[in-house]
Amino acid sequence: MERNYWLHRISHCGEVASKLLKNGVLSIGFSNVSSEYFIAESSSSWSNFEKLIEAEWGPKMRSRHSLWRFVSEMRKGDYVVVPRPKRFSVYKIIDDRCFSREDLKEDDLINIKEEERHRLRNSENRIDLGFFRRVEKIETDIPRKEYADSQLTARLKIRPTNSKITKLSENVDRAMDNFKARKPINIRSQIQEKIAEETLATIKEYLNPDKFEKLVQWYFRKAGATEVFIPAKNEKDKEGDADIIATFEPIKTIYYVQVKYHQGTTSNYAMNQIQDYLTNKEVDDDGNSKIAWVITTADNLEDPSDEETKDNSVQVIKGREFTEMLLDVGLSNLDEVL
Repeated sequence: MERNYWLHRISHCGEVASKLLKNGVLSIGFSNVSSEYFIAESSSSWSNFEKLIEAEWGPKMRSRHSLWRFVSEMRKGDYVVVPRPKRFSVYKIIDDRCFSREDLKEDDLINIKEEERHRLRNSENRIDLGFFRRVEKIETDIPRKEYADSQLTARLKIRPTNSKITKLSENVDRAMDNFKARKPINIRSQIQEKIAEETLATIKEYLNPDKFEKLVQWYFRKAGATEVFIPAKNEKDKEGDADIIATFEPIKTIYYVQVKYHQGTTSNYAMNQIQDYLTNKEVDDDGNSKIAWVITTADNLEDPSDEETKDNSVQVIKGREFTEMLLDVGLSNLDEVL
């Protein structure tokens, strides 16, 4: 049987989830429906799974697909890539099926405080971790910049809790092999590490919202866009908002971008705005791939699990990442724009 590869985030209830993972237990939320009965009744049938989920939350809980993958699609022997800030780890599933809070063992809870154990197992003030898989580590704490290629790096940034990434199996294996051999991809990341923070600080200190929008526009031109323009801000009956639209004709790709010159945190509202614009203003099937981005100078994003967020396909480019993108294309001629 083919080994599948998965990406799975444990940032939800991250401190306890990290402790569990050190004990060989991968976790996901949905504690409201956590039970051995739910697993037995739902794991083999999508229709049964849907009925049980609808009974608790209604018919359109978007994140239910992440639970379905965890409960029903992951298999013994599959590899799971767990992203962390600047790093990622790879684990192998060693159980035939997941288990619920009811079946947590004492060995699963080593180094977990008594109060946290109580909240994991009981409904009162519950920690929202409801389903678990037993895993063993393959490689841990692999630096992204040194060992993840561009395809794997892009996939590590997606926002859903989990995703099947078997198509990137060679990319993951190559990253692990290079990490074992201590052969990083190149020295680019080491150079960027030293200057990216200073570059971002300069952008925050000397620019303003209008100039930052011009900087983003310049970036797309520098990156090879065949057309970059800023839509009119006073469009009538407009739903949603895009600050920049960049077209790359040779690869038939259009980027729709919200630009936010923020300090601290950018809200999910920006994601909803760009998704509304893409949905309501660009509905024609013209053969182009359409990609929605939010580019922000902020360091953080509002909780990605917020159910008000309309779509998980919007990619957020935070301040540090955008400065690295600027460095990639080079800064020549920038003074002609700003």
